[in-house]
Amino acid sequence: MRFLRLFWCYLRIAAKLEAAYAEHFFLQIFESGLGLLANLLWLYIVFARTPKLGNWTSEQLLILIGVHFLVKGVLAFSIQPSMKALMDDVRTGDLDFLLMKPADAQLIVSIREIRLTKLIDVILGVSLIITGCMWLSAPLSLAQLLRFGMMLLIGLTMVYSIWFILATLSFWLIRTENLDLIFLRMYNAGRWPLNLFPWWLRALLTVVVPVASSVIVPAEVLAGLSSSKSVGLSIAGGLMSLAFARWLWRVALRNYVSASGE
Repeated sequence: MRFLRLFWCYLRIAAKLEAAYAEHFFLQIFESGLGLLANLLWLYIVFARTPKLGNWTSEQLLILIGVHFLVKGVLAFSIQPSMKALMDDVRTGDLDFLLMKPADAQLIVSIREIRLTKLIDVILGVSLIITGCMWLSAPLSLAQLLRFGMMLLIGLTMVYSIWFILATLSFWLIRTENLDLIFLRMYNAGRWPLNLFPWWLRALLTVVVPVASSVIVPAEVLAGLSSSKSVGLSIAGGLMSLAFARWLWRVALRNYVSASGE
C-alpha cells in the first residue's frame, strides 16, 4: 500500500508536468508512430523474400516486435529516467534529500521520475501483440497467457535490476553514462530472434544484458516456441539479479559520502 500511495503521488506530479507541455504529447505520438512504421517496413521486407526467419513466422515475429515495444515503453515510462536521475543525484549530492524521506530509499529513486507520454509505446506494443496472436494458426490457451504475464514480469524485474546495478555503480565511478548508452543499444537487439546471433552474443544478451529474458522469452511463450529450460533460467536469473541489486544498494549507502562531504 505504501508503494501504491507513493507511486500515485509521483504519477500526479508527472501528469501536471505533462499538462504544461501538451505539444510534447503529439511529438511523442509522431516519434512512436515513426518507429512502428520502420519496424513494420523491416518486417515486410524480410518476409517478402523468405517464409521464415530462423524458426519464426511473420505472425510470431510481429508478437516479438510488440513485446519489444511494450517493454521499451515500460522502461522509458519510469525506470530509465529514474536511473538517470539517480546517477545525477549521486554526482551532485542531491541524493541526501531523498535519503532523509520517510520511505525506502530504493523505492523512491526507482519510481520518482515518470514520463506519461511513453505509455504510447506500451499501447502500440499491446496492439501488435494482440494482432500477432489473432493471426496465429493455433489459438492461445489460458496457461500460455498466464505464463506470458509471469515471464514478462520476471523479464522487467531483471532489466530493472541490471539498470539499477549500473546506476548504483555511480557511487564509485565518476561517469556511468556510457554504460547506460551501451545497455540501451544492446537492448535494441531484442527485436530479433535470439537464434540468429552467434553463441557468444546469445550468451551476452542472456546474462549481461537480459534482452532474452525480458523480450524474447515472453514472446516465445505466446508464439509457442518456448521451452521449460528457458523459462526456468529466466525465473532464476530474475530473482538472483533483484537480490544482488538490493545487496549492492545497501553496500553503496553504507559507504556513501555526499558531494558536500558530510
